[in-house]
Amino acid sequence: MKTTTLAEHVREHVTFTRESYESREWMNVRSALARLVQNCDELTTKNVRHALDCLHLEHELSPSYRRSCWTRWRRFFRRAVEHELASVELLVHVQAWRPRFSRPRSPDESLTPPRREPPLTFVRVRDAF
Repeated sequence: MKTTTLAEHVREHVTFTRESYESREWMNVRSALARLVQNCDELTTKNVRHALDCLHLEHELSPSYRRSCWTRWRRFFRRAVEHELASVELLVHVQAWRPRFSRPRSPDESLTPPRREPPLTFVRVRDAF
């Protein structure tokens, strides 16, 4: 039976991952790939880029979680290309993208200057005791 939708390919991949891991890593893979399916209906370069942009804009998620999602997506893309579900061009673009998932600055952080302490001197140390 040949699958046709991205969601079915993801289900197959999660089943494969579940069988190969003894830990609960497959749950993390399922969670990450659910975000991909949510923003992408077909594995084309344009759709995957849109899904990556959506992941990049989800600031309520931590940068490390978004990075791990991207890593799991790349593993899925590699498997999709191996099974001829996606083009090699997609994998080339995916390997080239290096998204930076940084935490956005709050307005308060940009207004307060960094606090500078005076240099540590012998006199200050002696007076402290």
